[in-house]
Amino acid sequence: METDSPESLFWNEAFWLPSNFTWDELQRDGFYPDINYMLLPILIGLFYLILRFVLERFLFTPLGLRCGLKVVRRKQVPTNPFLEKVYRLKQKPDSKRIQGLSKQLDMTERQVERWFRQRSLQDKPTVLAKFNESSWRFSFYFSAFIYGLIVLSNKPWFWDINQCWTDYPKQVISADIKWYYILECGFYWSLVFSLFIDTKRKDFREIAVHHFITIMLISFSWLCNFVRIGSLVLIVHDVSDAFLEGAKTVKYLNKYRLCDVMFVLFAASWYISRTGFFPFWILHNVLFKIPASIAVVPSYYLFCVLLCALMVLHLFWSYLISLAVINSFKSGGAPEKDVRSETDEPITNSEASQE
Repeated sequence: METDSPESLFWNEAFWLPSNFTWDELQRDGFYPDINYMLLPILIGLFYLILRFVLERFLFTPLGLRCGLKVVRRKQVPTNPFLEKVYRLKQKPDSKRIQGLSKQLDMTERQVERWFRQRSLQDKPTVLAKFNESSWRFSFYFSAFIYGLIVLSNKPWFWDINQCWTDYPKQVISADIKWYYILECGFYWSLVFSLFIDTKRKDFREIAVHHFITIMLISFSWLCNFVRIGSLVLIVHDVSDAFLEGAKTVKYLNKYRLCDVMFVLFAASWYISRTGFFPFWILHNVLFKIPASIAVVPSYYLFCVLLCALMVLHLFWSYLISLAVINSFKSGGAPEKDVRSETDEPITNSEASQE
């Protein structure tokens, strides 16, 4: 007796599409997007990395230097393969581990502690490097949000979300929506690639999970033609990210008043979009309107799980943002670090003046 392969089970049309519909039929009639388009964002993600390098080299770095930032050459610590191996496992070993390393390497505890402190400082990105990273992300999020507004402003489902399910799954996907999807998905692939070269934060896992969930949402909504609702999810996410990266960018330039304004806009847009529009407009429609509007397919439940997982991450980061807002009122200014990360090093005045 023959059994279906995992591949054939994954691409089973009964899982992704309503009954009596096939991908070939929908593509032939011009209603369904080409599945192969979901491979293109991976290449675009690599292109984004190259574009980012070019912009940092020839635009953001000169701009940062012109605004007073400096190129800092970190002092290299003495090479020690054994300590380097330990450092890769744990950057801040406890006192007991320090004592053990001191005995093994015939070094004083103070020497071991100094090595780890200098090694950590060596990996710490300069203010100029963080300015470049935030400038690149701000440029994309702002551009993507503006492009999304232009693309969606003349779409009926932008003004009436119930139009997302009209005539499903026979919905034509215009070229502008197709490229909006592909370019956004490509950017999140680039963020996954850059997780290993950018500043590593304490919530590294949460950020990685967020990026993968977003990529799966974009890809799966493309497969089952939930593109209309997916486009609304994209634009809801871009607006607050643009304000956050903008606030960090001007913070690195010591533009504190402008940073305060940007942070207020970020916090307001976050709560409105991520804890307002997303759960009460988009998630509510998906959870309670789809079953009454169309024949529910198994992929619908996967889509719901991913959206709910994204909402859990929103609540987690909303908690961190609320703490940052409270601390900012106490200190009289905007937070000095990425409010979604507990380990992004603060930008102090002394550090900015040194770099």
